[in-house]
Amino acid sequence: GYREAARITVPTRVVHGGRDDLIPSHQIERLMQTLAGEKDLRLLPEADHQFGRPEDFRIMTVLLAQWMIQQLKSPQRSTDGHESGSESKSDLKSENPQC
Repeated sequence: GYREAARITVPTRVVHGGRDDLIPSHQIERLMQTLAGEKDLRLLPEADHQFGRPEDFRIMTVLLAQWMIQQLKSPQRSTDGHESGSESKSDLKSENPQC
């Protein structure tokens, strides 16, 4: 539930389909408000719950891969929120993937 989501402090990206018939947008909005850490919501207006259209599936996977790469390149964060390590923070910008 949302109580558990409030305990999530790691960076989180949510990709949601605008035509998702299982999870309504108001639940995604509440989830995003509840998450305690860095968060990023990407909405694919024509996507359903399963990202069934090939283009929606491709965009969703690219968005998630970009996020993971960005997080791996970012300095490691300890549980108290302080950065550790010598890597520089990636300046990757999420954009509409054109793969």
